[in-house]
Amino acid sequence: MSTTPDSREGWARVARAAASYARVQADDLDVYYGSVELRRIARANAKRDLEHAIRRSLEDRESEAWILDAVRAGGPSLDAIDAWTELDDARDGPERQAEAIRRLTRDLLGDLGPEAGEE
Repeated sequence: MSTTPDSREGWARVARAAASYARVQADDLDVYYGSVELRRIARANAKRDLEHAIRRSLEDRESEAWILDAVRAGGPSLDAIDAWTELDDARDGPERQAEAIRRLTRDLLGDLGPEAGEE
């Protein structure tokens, strides 16, 4: 792991996000007042925050081993496979988001072919 202030900050950002994600994954339904919807929202937010932290580290060209170390340090309950899954999800996130937007646009506007503008 590099020891520049920026990389220490990035490592801490990933570790904090992983800790939040691991905690939310382990939370009982009681923590969310028995609401499955509140728990689902908390999990989705924690996953999004972890993906964002990992994606930012990838953009900063941190090594995958360094990122996996931060994920596992922050969320000791996450095993190596969980850490790799989160790394893959973050790496693929922008493409998944673009595909979701394409699908939503297609559903809202219909499948507009080349002849859609012709009468």
